[in-house]
Amino acid sequence: MRVVLISVAFNLFWLLAVLGQHEALPYLVLALLVASILERKGIAVVLLIALVGIAGDSLLVLLGFLDFGAHHLPLWFCLLWVGFSAYVVSLRSLLVSKPVIVLALVGAFGGAASYLAGERLGAVTFNYSLPVTLSVLFLAWFSYSAFILFVLHRFAKKENVWSSWQRDTASEQQEH
Repeated sequence: MRVVLISVAFNLFWLLAVLGQHEALPYLVLALLVASILERKGIAVVLLIALVGIAGDSLLVLLGFLDFGAHHLPLWFCLLWVGFSAYVVSLRSLLVSKPVIVLALVGAFGGAASYLAGERLGAVTFNYSLPVTLSVLFLAWFSYSAFILFVLHRFAKKENVWSSWQRDTASEQQEH
């Protein structure tokens, strides 16, 4: 049930960002603040994933594959990356338990499809043919997904080590 609620919340966040764009900025920031309060662990991981995604998509803008009406990514789109990063970090226990190649392929298809949906809703323009742009987006999102999964696996290992250390320390304190 938790996965469904988090997924519905992210999809509403995505829709608000894509349809509301600059007018939705206060609501997007508020939603991210609430998410950071609910999920305090992993803020650095969220920012790392978001920065990599923003850098990758900035390159796609620079190369002309994505056009937001400016030579840079709009703020609402950067916040969408932060929201997506918070979404995957909040689902890390589920994601790290699945095969990486399957999730990377799902991420590649889903990522490309979300940009296509954004294009259909008028949030972004594709400057190259649809097959070329979707192929580039598929490759970009396969790379993003592989990176995200690598980071989530590393974060999960550190979390497990930290939790184990805390349990050991608490046990030692109770013995004394």
